Amino acid sequence: PEVWAWGLRNVWRMAFDRRTGVLWASDVGQNAYEEIHRITGPGNFGWKIREGFECYNARNCESEGLIPPVHAYDHGQGESITGGVVYRGGRLPELWGKYLFADYDTARVWVIDTDGDGPRDSQLIGTQARVTSFGEDAVGRVYMTTFINGQSIVRLRRRAAVEPVEFPQRLSQTGCFADVPNHVVAPGVLPYAVNLPFWSDGLEKSRFVAFPPGERAEFRAQGSFGMPVGTVLIKTFSTPAFGGTPARRIETRMWTRLASGWRGFTWKWNNEQTDAVLVDGRENVAVNVGGEQRQWLLPSRTDCERCHTEAAGYTLGWAARQLHGVFSINGDRVDQLRALAAAGYLVIPDGAELVAHPRPGDEAVPLTTRARAVLHVNCANCHQPGGFANAQIDLRLQTDLARTGVCAEPGQGDLGIQNARIVAAGSSERSVLLQRMNRRDGKGMPPFGSNVPNTEAVDIVRAWIDGLEACPEGNP
Repeated sequence: PEVWAWGLRNVWRMAFDRRTGVLWASDVGQNAYEEIHRITGPGNFGWKIREGFECYNARNCESEGLIPPVHAYDHGQGESITGGVVYRGGRLPELWGKYLFADYDTARVWVIDTDGDGPRDSQLIGTQARVTSFGEDAVGRVYMTTFINGQSIVRLRRRAAVEPVEFPQRLSQTGCFADVPNHVVAPGVLPYAVNLPFWSDGLEKSRFVAFPPGERAEFRAQGSFGMPVGTVLIKTFSTPAFGGTPARRIETRMWTRLASGWRGFTWKWNNEQTDAVLVDGRENVAVNVGGEQRQWLLPSRTDCERCHTEAAGYTLGWAARQLHGVFSINGDRVDQLRALAAAGYLVIPDGAELVAHPRPGDEAVPLTTRARAVLHVNCANCHQPGGFANAQIDLRLQTDLARTGVCAEPGQGDLGIQNARIVAAGSSERSVLLQRMNRRDGKGMPPFGSNVPNTEAVDIVRAWIDGLEACPEGNP
């Protein structure tokens, strides 16, 4: 008979403070922000006039009378909030009266103060992957349910004290480079190449890997290789040389497997090209690609996890389809995968069938294979079983087309296209998949990591769709 609170988008877990009776609700965002509300009475909490503290619909941002969140964080820190409880237990007095919450995607667990009415900052207290809910027992001990190692219940506890380690703030402090200004890696850091690079708005990339002593990768015929704890994958992004303008290094990323899991870090190169500084959050920088000025986004530490997903095996480039083939490495022609095996960095099982992605511009490869490879490299990290994408399709190259789910009607919007399909055989104009590839607004794909469509990939996928006589029906 009564609506108590409205303007909430998709609350994922709410709980009453057992001491004060205040209702705390964590609200999953749309495009940019996750938020927390302190609900003590009826009212409008903002959606979809605002998302977090910001306008969501610029044409209607009348905020008078709206109740703001007490805390919000952007998608550089996480993408799917899981609400918790106000701690009222006795084992962790430093958390008494604080509200706990987590982010499902980035495994961060935070607390905020519950006193006061205005916005408040959060404090990171730990990490726990795939937190789905919080609970408390009769004496206030806090537990979390997770989708890690199947389904688990974990208890919140105090971590043993450890000596703090200063994290390298400059690339020259990482030990990965022997000569940073000349971009010369340290001994034991190996250069490698891939067959079909992930699209990065026309920037060039140099790739390296470092294994812990005596360790090696676990070979897998399909999907990414298993990498040992201590592995560091390094990628430097540069603008290509153009006219009389030399190439310039923009950023160096490291994707590192720690004992607690994979973590990403980004260093931004200085104007003198002598060193690079650790980036704490997202940062837009101007780049010149082929004489065209563009904006390029340096990712935050959690942004890396949006592409390097658990479903995709975390290490996208370290897969047989990417590494197999003859490459020019440091001026030498190298049968890369077999050379890595010969050097002891992996073992290729006897009789293993080695298949490689087609390289850009290789028109000798069938069009279907080239199109499916483009989708595999640029989209399948999220669009596969267990991936983060909302659209439930499987774009891995090894998945039979009839089982990909791409013949279906689009479940995430038809972009105003009449009789739209995700892929409409013989009609790229009615294919939402292609139309999303060719735009970079809030409805484009990928939603992150690119500001410019990959016209070569779009042309390949368009030709493939237009050439399809029929889209086989099957079960995704």
